[in-house]
Amino acid sequence: MGKSNFCSLISFNKTTGQTSRLVPTVCDYLVWYAKDIGQLKYRPILLRKEFGGIGSVEYTNVELPDGTIRRIEDDEIENPSRLPQGARVFATGDITADGWSEGGSADIRLPNKMTLKCGPNLHWKVSSKGILRLFEKHRLLPREGHRIYKRYYDDFPYIPLSNVWTDVRGEPGKSYVVQTSSTVVSRCLLMTTDPGDLVFDPTCGSGTTAYCAERSARRWITCDSSRVAVNVARKRLLSAVYDHYATRNGTVASGIKLESATRVTMSSLAYDREPEKVDLVDQPVIDKSAVRVTGPIEVMSLGRYSIEDWKGYVVRESGVGEAAKLENYIEVICRLYRKDAAIQGATGLVHAVAENEKHKIAISVGPLSGRVTAKQINDAVQDALASGILEVHVLGWAFEANVGEVKSQLEKRGKVKVELIMIRPDTLAEGLKATQPEMLFSPLALPDIEVAVDKNGKEKHLRVILNGVALFDRKRRTTEYKAADSGYVSAWYLDEDYDGDCFVDCQMFFDFKKTPNIKAALKAEVDPEEYTLQLTSQRFPVRGYNRIAVKVVDVYGNESTVVRDIT
Repeated sequence: MGKSNFCSLISFNKTTGQTSRLVPTVCDYLVWYAKDIGQLKYRPILLRKEFGGIGSVEYTNVELPDGTIRRIEDDEIENPSRLPQGARVFATGDITADGWSEGGSADIRLPNKMTLKCGPNLHWKVSSKGILRLFEKHRLLPREGHRIYKRYYDDFPYIPLSNVWTDVRGEPGKSYVVQTSSTVVSRCLLMTTDPGDLVFDPTCGSGTTAYCAERSARRWITCDSSRVAVNVARKRLLSAVYDHYATRNGTVASGIKLESATRVTMSSLAYDREPEKVDLVDQPVIDKSAVRVTGPIEVMSLGRYSIEDWKGYVVRESGVGEAAKLENYIEVICRLYRKDAAIQGATGLVHAVAENEKHKIAISVGPLSGRVTAKQINDAVQDALASGILEVHVLGWAFEANVGEVKSQLEKRGKVKVELIMIRPDTLAEGLKATQPEMLFSPLALPDIEVAVDKNGKEKHLRVILNGVALFDRKRRTTEYKAADSGYVSAWYLDEDYDGDCFVDCQMFFDFKKTPNIKAALKAEVDPEEYTLQLTSQRFPVRGYNRIAVKVVDVYGNESTVVRDIT
């Protein structure tokens, strides 16, 4: 970027000042840079003037219907209704500009015998004929000087938005710890993009950028390393209702129709032109015959959020007189999980064995980048059984959706016990020292579902019932079964025809916690029950893959998926 691409430093109000023994902090800052300022789009946002406030400080004069001109009184500024009927408030403007111009700097004799002298190194902003037209239209004060142009308050009731935004506040009713005002984000989008443009936000958070882009007919991409953030954003987008805008010729690419205002200028008056028409980029024309919901969105995830965080080693505590050791991936994970783990040198999927007086377990570690597959779990169990080990712990950064079914099938065949363990994403941050395993690993929670068959003649339809979920409590470090209606499930999603790779949200169910206020937008009454978490899906037919997948998101942001064959 570089300093040559610096655009502006924008300050905006926050809701309240941060607690401090010094001056309270009541504003945040936007640092605006362009990748190439020469290619920057800029669409000015216009704010309506406030009489006696923003944009009206210089309007200190009033012209009465009989032509009398006087200063405006303080009580008239505070209460404009006290102005005489037909009075017009105005500010004075200069009719000259810097620089001498041949033919444009000569003195002008007005019809009232008064001579306007241009002065040295100046020229008239409009031609001499234009000055005479301004006089004929009573736009010049009846006195000598340069600052005699009358710019009425209603010539243009708007002013450009500056880099100080005092008219915004922090986002009310936050759904995320760090949540920027949607007004602030919307202004950034509207100033720098057009409808149909692509907006990217690399720190999704609560999804404010995506929400504002969707609302203003922009395309968007956003990402986050937190599953909590991604699911908060998804819920926000899918549960919102948006205004439907009128387009110029039926497509978003053609542009959105905008409200406009007319601007009377010195030039338009001097040359008898029509007043300029100015589009208000933040005021699209709303088509009230329809409302919008979010368009199709795709949610993708990586098994390992930031594999580059690990540089191939971690530093372990050194003993007395010993240097710190650099250890490989498999050994590090196994030792972090069980300090007494004996690393296995042979090939196979049992990477380590931990043994004490009570039990003996086999440990299998998933790939650093990617998901633990059903095949790895099956092969690890077979390797363990061959060695006489009846308990297998499979550790992974992410798991394929059908691992719960594989676990159940393996445990049903014999006495083997399979534990699926999630590894915390930042476990291998560079320089991280070995710590307590309960802080780095947690059991993989799986949804408890029931599939009900609903036959209607020869057609076979299904319904999915969510009974509960095994929930890992990060504070107490325990896993407990929670019923679906216990308040611990934030949302669940159903893929009616799961292909084994890409999860498609066919049905989505949310616990809104608080009833959204969409009555005004929909112009209809909505049963409050619609906003409570529905535990039974809608009917759906059996299709090609004969398999369904259910994804559950708990209140802690943990996301778990179960796959069920329905043949």
